[in-house]
Amino acid sequence: MKVSRWLTLINVPDGGTLAWSSYTGALAKVNAEFLSVIEALKTGYEIDTSSALVREMLRCGFIAEDDTDELSLYGALIEREKHRKDTLKLVIAPTLSCNFSCPYCFEHHRDVKMSAAVQNAITDYVNQKLNPGMGGLRFFSVVWYGGEPLLEKDIIAGLSEAFLKMSSPYGVRYSASIITNGYLVDEDTAKLLLENRTRFPTQQKLQSDAEMQQYLSVVNRFAEEPSL
Repeated sequence: MKVSRWLTLINVPDGGTLAWSSYTGALAKVNAEFLSVIEALKTGYEIDTSSALVREMLRCGFIAEDDTDELSLYGALIEREKHRKDTLKLVIAPTLSCNFSCPYCFEHHRDVKMSAAVQNAITDYVNQKLNPGMGGLRFFSVVWYGGEPLLEKDIIAGLSEAFLKMSSPYGVRYSASIITNGYLVDEDTAKLLLENRTRFPTQQKLQSDAEMQQYLSVVNRFAEEPSL
């Protein structure tokens, strides 16, 4: 066995630890026994591969068999997803504006948001694509992008509600994710996104408290100097 290359361990304020697999999407609050298995694999010690914990860690993608080529598996997954005929995937930018001015960002932000006409055109397009006569889609997914998409929560909420209503009669499974700097996420926003089946992909790996403090200092500094 080996530790999966897709495993991220995150220390949380209550002193606990979260484990997340960027391959399977599995997320769990883990205990000392879980961490001892990870440490044993990293240092080359033997583990009990028949234990219920180890089997569950393998199922969730936190660890992998020694002979598993994880990069090849991921590449094959990407190729399969690219050529699927039963899936509609859209990237939608509700706005090109952003509340940050990060020096590494490649975008040139403009104070522009999606018009009602464009929103209507998107819903018309989706409704047409979801019609069984167009090929029988089974899955429909959206990535909310920007700019900072959470500057236009109403647009996200309105389109999400429309997508869910259109998907349900056809038996199409809808899901969404969002690319966000996270600064505008509060409890109400989190509830809004979860109600609309929108999850948060992890964008940055912070391995220590020092890195977290450095990140927060950057966030606060650039939040005070937003892009024009």
